[in-house]
Amino acid sequence: MNTVIFQIGLLAFCVSVVILGVQQLPVLETVSRSFMVFVGIVVICAILYTMNVILFVKSRISKNVNSASPTQNTNAGKKVQSSGSATS
Repeated sequence: MNTVIFQIGLLAFCVSVVILGVQQLPVLETVSRSFMVFVGIVVICAILYTMNVILFVKSRISKNVNSASPTQNTNAGKKVQSSGSATS
């Protein structure tokens, strides 16, 4: 997933270079602003990805806790009674 985040950042960098290049800004200013956009996009995407993973793990843990409740196994403690008649 890190490569996807990095590629999104590179896409943002390239788009911002084109947009800032059209505005006739100096090259150093264009590259520095584009790099700031790259860093910002990568940080935001990494935070969103981390929050998504944390929420997914919490939801899976809560599902596992709820599915292990003792009310599911109601027949576990009961013995099976036979009818008492055996035919030969």
